[in-house]
Amino acid sequence: MTRLSIEELGWRPAGHRPGDGTTRVTVGDTAVELRWPRPVVAEPERLAHIAAWRTIPGGPLTEAPGDEAGLRAGYHAADLDDSAWYSASRVNEVTFGFPTWEGESYAGYLWYRTRTARPAAGGPLAVTLGSPLERRRLTWRVFADGVEATAGPLTGGVVTVDLPPGGEGEVTIAVQLRVEPVFAPDRAREREGWRGVDKYCYQHVHVAGAFRTLGAVDARPDGDGLVLTYPDGLTATVRYESTADLVRQRVTLRGDGQWVSHVLLAEQAAPGAGYHPDGAWALWGRHFQAAVHPSAVTYAGEAGPVSAYWPGRRLTPDTPLAAPDVVAGAGPTGDGAANVRDLLTRIGRERTPYRIYDPYGWYQISHVNEPKIELTDELMGDIDSLLDRLAGAGVTFDALSLDCGWNDPDDLGRFHPANFADGPASVRSVVKRHDLDLILWVSPSDGARAFRHELGMADPRLEAARAANAAFPWRLCPAADPWRTGFREALLRHVTGNGATGFKVDGTELWCANTAHDHAPGIHSLAATTDAMVETFEAVVAAGAPFLMLYWGLRSPWWLRYGATLWERDYLVEAAGPSGVPSWNLRLAVASSQDIGQQSCWSTIPAHQQDSLGVWVSTTIWASRQGAAQWEDAQVLDVARGSLLNQLWGDLRMAGESRIAALFALERARQPELLGGGRPVGRAWHDDAYGYLWSGETGSWVVLSRPGPTGTVEVEVPAGRRSVRIDYVTEGAAARATLDGGVLRVAQSGGSVVAVHLSTEDGAATAGEEPLVPSAYSWRAVGETREAAGDGVKAAYLGRAPQIATWMKGEKPDELTLERILPCVPAADRGLGVVERRWEGEVEAAGDLRCALVTSVTREGAAWHNDRLHELVTVALEVDGAPVTPERWPYFHHEQAGSWSSTVDTFALAAGRHTVRATVRSLLPETVDAVTGLWVR
Repeated sequence: MTRLSIEELGWRPAGHRPGDGTTRVTVGDTAVELRWPRPVVAEPERLAHIAAWRTIPGGPLTEAPGDEAGLRAGYHAADLDDSAWYSASRVNEVTFGFPTWEGESYAGYLWYRTRTARPAAGGPLAVTLGSPLERRRLTWRVFADGVEATAGPLTGGVVTVDLPPGGEGEVTIAVQLRVEPVFAPDRAREREGWRGVDKYCYQHVHVAGAFRTLGAVDARPDGDGLVLTYPDGLTATVRYESTADLVRQRVTLRGDGQWVSHVLLAEQAAPGAGYHPDGAWALWGRHFQAAVHPSAVTYAGEAGPVSAYWPGRRLTPDTPLAAPDVVAGAGPTGDGAANVRDLLTRIGRERTPYRIYDPYGWYQISHVNEPKIELTDELMGDIDSLLDRLAGAGVTFDALSLDCGWNDPDDLGRFHPANFADGPASVRSVVKRHDLDLILWVSPSDGARAFRHELGMADPRLEAARAANAAFPWRLCPAADPWRTGFREALLRHVTGNGATGFKVDGTELWCANTAHDHAPGIHSLAATTDAMVETFEAVVAAGAPFLMLYWGLRSPWWLRYGATLWERDYLVEAAGPSGVPSWNLRLAVASSQDIGQQSCWSTIPAHQQDSLGVWVSTTIWASRQGAAQWEDAQVLDVARGSLLNQLWGDLRMAGESRIAALFALERARQPELLGGGRPVGRAWHDDAYGYLWSGETGSWVVLSRPGPTGTVEVEVPAGRRSVRIDYVTEGAAARATLDGGVLRVAQSGGSVVAVHLSTEDGAATAGEEPLVPSAYSWRAVGETREAAGDGVKAAYLGRAPQIATWMKGEKPDELTLERILPCVPAADRGLGVVERRWEGEVEAAGDLRCALVTSVTREGAAWHNDRLHELVTVALEVDGAPVTPERWPYFHHEQAGSWSSTVDTFALAAGRHTVRATVRSLLPETVDAVTGLWVR
C-alpha cells in the first residue's frame, strides 16, 4: 500500500494578515479567518477526576424532572445503596445494556452516582460534566451529598454546577439526566443503530474557576506566522501554510510550569455548520475545518466550529507542546463533504483491489457461551488444502488473515504453544506456498488474553498498565508500560520475524482513569493513549506492515492517516448483526446493516477506506449461524460497496469452489467500473431497494438489493450506455433489466440481489425475466384482542437489557430474577401487554410462490429492537383452512450481534388461488406496535 503523508501535499507559507484576535489567511480565491489559539490552564491539585460511576435507568420522558420515578425513589440520597447498579466509566455512557450498547438511542431518565475525593486545594467547589460532542438533548439535575446543587434543570452537552459549601473527604455526586435522542428524520427506521458520543467527556469535581481560558495579550509577526504571548508567561508560535485549496495552522506552545488542560486551537464564524458526530470535522458550503489528528475534535462553539484537544500536561522549557494541526479547506469542489473526501483520498490507502481470506468462523474462541474451536497446526493443514482446491478452480487471495485466537495468551509476540507445535511454522508454510501476505488480529486494550475468559481476561503481570475502566476492569492502557512497549515490540517481532504485513487492530480503549500513570486521567488521557497508538502504527508501517485494518475503539476518520481501512464509524453495526430494515432472510438483514454503515459515510470517507468486513460463511454463533445461506448475495453486495477488499471468512468448503470462482471472476471483470466513480443508489436504511452504481469509460455496473417485497426501481445512468446484461441474480429469484435512454429500470423479486452491467457497445436493451407477481393479492387486519401480560415477561425484559447476562457481567439469564432484571430495563419498556391480531388475505398466481409473514415492531414509526423478539412474537398460520408450520428467523438469541426488529415466517404456495390467515400474538411494551405484512415472490 502506498500513501502520501499529509506532510507531502505541497505546503508552502501562506499569505496572512493578523487582526484583533484573528488571522486572515488567503487560499486561492478565498480567505479563511481563524481565531487565535486559546490555551486553557489549571492546576491538578485543584481538580479531582471522577473515575467511575454507578448507573441505572430512571423514569420515562413523560415524567417531570421534579416528580420523576428515580427522584421519588431517592436515587439522589447520600446514603443510598447503589451496589446493584451498573458500572460506567463516563457520565455519557450506558453500560447496563440494551440492544444498542450505548446511549445515543436511549429515551428517558438516567441516573448516575459516584463518591469521589475532593480536590487537594481548598475553596468553593464546582463539578463539570458532559461532552462538547453531545448530540442528545440533555437536561441535568446535580446533587451533592443528597442536596440539589442545581437551581433548576440545566440543558446542554456540558454543564458546570457550583456545589454547596462545606464537607470534608469524599463527596457523593448524583446526576439525574433526562435524555432525548436526536436522529435524522430519514433514518428513522434505524433509530436504534446510531452511536453515542465518544470519550471526550468532562467529569471533574474542581475548585470553582479552576479552568482558566487565556487570550493572547500580544502578537508579533514571525516569518510565516505569529508569536502570541499569553498571561502567566505562556507563548505560542503559530505558522500558516497553504496548498491550492487548503490552509494549515501549526501551533507550538511554550512555557515554564503551566499545566495545560486543553487548547482551543482554532475557531471560525460559521453558525450554520454541520458536524461529524465524533468531532472529525465541521462542514458548511464548500468549506470544512478539522483538527487532523485522532486525539483532537472539532465541535460547535458559540460562533461556529472550534477545534480542540486535551493534552493535560505541564509545560517546561525543555518540553514544548506541539498541538495537532488544524486544516481548513475551501476546495477543490463546491461541496465541503467532497473536499474532506478528497483530502482523505490523497493521504489514505491507494485504490488497489485486495483479496483477503480469514478462516475465523471455521474456528472460534470469542464467545463465552459456545465451545472454543481452536486454530491449530491441523486446521492450518485443512486451510492449506482448501486454498489448493480454490487455486485449482482459479480462486486466489492476496492475504491470509488470522483473527483472534492465534497468539499465546501469555505473550502476544508468540503463536499459541498449545496449538502450534513449532511456533508459526505451519502458518508461514501456508503463506509461502500460496504467496500470501499475513495479517494478524491484535487488541491494544484486551491484550494477549483477549477472549480467553477461561484464563481470566486480566493478566496479573500487567496490572500496572490497567486503564481502571469501570465497565471493563481488565482493559489495558495503550500509553502505560510495560504494555505500551510490550505491545509495540510484539507487533514488530511478527513483522520482522514472521513476515506479518498487516494487523487487524480491534478492541481499543483510549480512555484511562488510572491516576498512577504518567498521563492525566479521563478526558486528559486521550492525547497520551492516541499518541502511543500512533507511535506503534508508524513503527510497524516503517518495519514493513503497511496494511492496518482498524476496528472497534478507533473511530476518528483521521486514523486513516495511519491505517488502511476504518470499520467503526457513526453507525453501530456488528459483523453478523441485522439492521432494522425488514428482510426476507437474515443474510440480507445483515447486509443492509453493513450497507447502512457504508452509505452513511459515503460523502466524506472514500469507499475503499471503509471496511465493510466481508462475508461470513460459518455456522457459529459469532456469525449468527448464517452458514452458507445466500452467501453469494452478500458477496456481490460486498464487492459493490467499493471497499476493494474482497473478503471471505469462515469455512469456505460450505460455499463451493465453483461458486467462489464464478463470483471472483465477476469481481475481476468489473474492476474497471469499480476503479472508476461510484455512488449509492437509494438509502439502505429507508428504501425498499438500494444499491450502488459504478462507472468506468466503457461501462457501468449497478448492484441492487431488495430485502423486502418484489418491486421495480429506476436508476439514472451515465450517457452513452447502449446495452444491458444481468451478471448475477439470487438463485431462485427473477429480475428484468431494461435500459431506456438514460434510465435503467429493474424489476426484481423480493429478497434478492441483482447485478446489471451496462456497456457502451451496441446490444440488447433488455435482459432477464420479469418476477412473478400474483394476479390477485390482498392482505388486511380482520380482528384484534388485548390482554394483560402473564407468563414470559422475563424474556421481554432480558431482550431490552441483554448485557446484564453476559461474560462482561458474569451473570447467567436463567439465574436472574425479575427483581434483578427490571431495574436495568428502560422505563418505556417496562409496561407490557399482549396483543393478538388476526390477518387475512387472498393470493392467486400462475406459478409457485415463496411467501413470508413479516412482523415488524416499531415505536413512533422507528424500528424497535429486542434481543429475544423470536420469543415474543408467535404466528399461527393457515392456508386454505389447513394449519401450516412456517420456517422462522430469527430463531435464537445472540447477545453480541443479534438484536431483532422483525420476525420473518416463510412458507410456500403452489400455483392457484389461496386464502391465507394468520393469528399473530405479541408480548411487547404498550408503546410498541407490531404490524404483520404478507410478502410474496
